[in-house]
Amino acid sequence: MRTNQESKRRWRWARGVLGPFAISVLVGGSVSVSSGFRESELQCEEAYAHLEDCCGALHGAISCTYEEGCAGQTPALDVVQSKCIRKLSCSEIEALGMCDASAWRSDAGAPLCP
Repeated sequence: MRTNQESKRRWRWARGVLGPFAISVLVGGSVSVSSGFRESELQCEEAYAHLEDCCGALHGAISCTYEEGCAGQTPALDVVQSKCIRKLSCSEIEALGMCDASAWRSDAGAPLCP
């Protein structure tokens, strides 16, 4: 049976070792999550959400993913294009033909924002 003094020592040791470890995991995890996205990805996602609000489901017609490397990938909409789309009304988006999912195919090129 442990004495009260032994329990206190073990608790202090666990708190002294595990406390900083837990904090470093939490802080390190939050930093990696927050720095994992580029502005172009976030802007593209917001523009895509606005397009889907206006047009209905585009079924993944626009990729907002960024990947590094030789065969890397950049978001289909850059920051300027994304901000422009977000400023358009739904009627303007429809009039420009942006609701046609086939217009967003990679070989068709994205409809330009006026």
